[in-house]
Amino acid sequence: MSLDWRLARQVIPALTKGPAIERSVMGFLRPLAVNAVVGLILLLLANAIGLGVQISLVTLLVCAVLGIPGAILVILLAQFNIAFMAVLVPVFLV
Repeated sequence: MSLDWRLARQVIPALTKGPAIERSVMGFLRPLAVNAVVGLILLLLANAIGLGVQISLVTLLVCAVLGIPGAILVILLAQFNIAFMAVLVPVFLV
């Protein structure tokens, strides 16, 4: 085994196992996850009342970063036919 691989096998676990790094990563990801879940719930409620909002990875990322205002922004953009509109694909019977 070359020296590079041996060094990488020693350095990478040392960088990823520290409790301070775990706390900082979890401290960063937890609000994003909470915002994404709350945004998804708001988008599902908007679809349940018939507003026709597309739910995709992009809309979830907007909700994760911006939170509730991001979900409201996505709903408004969908209502004004600017972006994130739910598209119905016609089904043709053959």
